[in-house]
Amino acid sequence: MELESPSDDKPAVDRLADFLGERLTELGARVEVLPDRLFGNCLRASWGHPGAGQGLVLCHMDTVWPTGEVARRPFRIADGCA
Repeated sequence: MELESPSDDKPAVDRLADFLGERLTELGARVEVLPDRLFGNCLRASWGHPGAGQGLVLCHMDTVWPTGEVARRPFRIADGCA
């Protein structure tokens, strides 16, 4: 599945957040959507019990690429290289 998420396209970033939230839930995470009025919504996913050996992984879901970039430069593997 290919989901584009340009930084200035809130609906596209929200679609990706929804998709990732569903996958994280399937993996056993408690997922909270942190709404944003102007930009894409954020997610908070947690496993285990609060205070029990916690760690933090922080990342972003948006890209600098405009919508349509996937069609212009699709992912491929050639000669064993991505």
